[in-house]
Amino acid sequence: MYYFHLILGYCILLTACTPQNDFRITKEFADAVKQYSQLSSFKDGLAAVEASGKWGFIDKNGQQVVPCIYDDASSHFSEGIAKVKMGEKWGFIDKNGEQITPCIYDNVWDFSEGVALVVIDKKRGFIDKTGKQIIPCVYDIVCPFSEGLAIVMMGNIGNRKWGFIDKNGKQVIPCIYDNIRDGFSEGMTQVNIGGMDCGAWITGGKWGFINKKGKQVIPCIYDYAFDFSEGMAAVRVGEKRGFINKKGKLIVPCVYDAAWEHFSEEMTAVKIGEKWGFIDKTGKQIIPCIYDDAHNFSEKMAKVNIGGKWGFINKMGKQVIPCIYDYTCDFSEGMAAVQVGTKWGVIDKNGTQVIPCVYDYGYGFSEGLAVVEIGKKYGFVDKYGTSTFDFDK
Repeated sequence: MYYFHLILGYCILLTACTPQNDFRITKEFADAVKQYSQLSSFKDGLAAVEASGKWGFIDKNGQQVVPCIYDDASSHFSEGIAKVKMGEKWGFIDKNGEQITPCIYDNVWDFSEGVALVVIDKKRGFIDKTGKQIIPCVYDIVCPFSEGLAIVMMGNIGNRKWGFIDKNGKQVIPCIYDNIRDGFSEGMTQVNIGGMDCGAWITGGKWGFINKKGKQVIPCIYDYAFDFSEGMAAVRVGEKRGFINKKGKLIVPCVYDAAWEHFSEEMTAVKIGEKWGFIDKTGKQIIPCIYDDAHNFSEKMAKVNIGGKWGFINKMGKQVIPCIYDYTCDFSEGMAAVQVGTKWGVIDKNGTQVIPCVYDYGYGFSEGLAVVEIGKKYGFVDKYGTSTFDFDK
């Protein structure tokens, strides 16, 4: 199913209890979901479920609100609409199960910014929420919209050029670039000049940035460039990384062997030799490069690795949770998933184990519930540690 969950090291992103997400599993709910062989996370009160090879959606009472009649479905609704598949074709439904478009497309993307990318006979276009095709399926390559513009490619292999269209299908930034890495972020996007089109990929050339009017605001002088985030973008010169601001000024010199692509909470992880530490947006070394691995800060905590084991530090560099876990996920709303051996559980910011490490896999904790697996069986666990499996005992 698109594989509706992309597991990163079997990572569970878990949320803390809030009034709207304070859900407790009951026997009635557990009994209702036993019939399903696969489950997805709840979003906007609904979760995709599979029974006997067919997909539908349930609510938090465990009741089917969209019957299990589809051969595949997206894991959640996006902007109130979900992708569904019958046979080999895709279409869209609303939260009442009403069809927005029939299943006529070879492939589709989720709705974003009010439109969805669709494919017919290997050609791409866009539909709106009424199902009307607002941009015809004429493009070999076009990407989902980002900040009102979509990347489009023109030309044949060996001579492809890249630009942007708006939601009327008008080419507002001409196809003159040899590569474009991503869509717009914070009003700017990376573009490449001089790259060689090798068919399967484009190599070489130099990278810079344009704004949404197509004006070159940062010249193409870098060997690689990443998205802007928190007003900064990572760039590479040779094999070294640094960071620029939106005026193109090199704030952090390109002296690091590796760095996370983005700043998070005003800091980012950087690598010198084989060790990781943290700098701020001025380039000042806040936490020395002493860790074997490190991730960016989330909720004022960063996971770090010493000798193959993971724990957490705070922004002062103090080890607040010791490096004793085989893997951890970032903190999200006060909780983090941890792995001991092959099993997963959850700790809070004090390091207290709030959900024991008894699960084989875990998925995104959303709206008070997380999907978990024991063996080949799916279930839910709530933030109090109660799971649907508990009612089988």
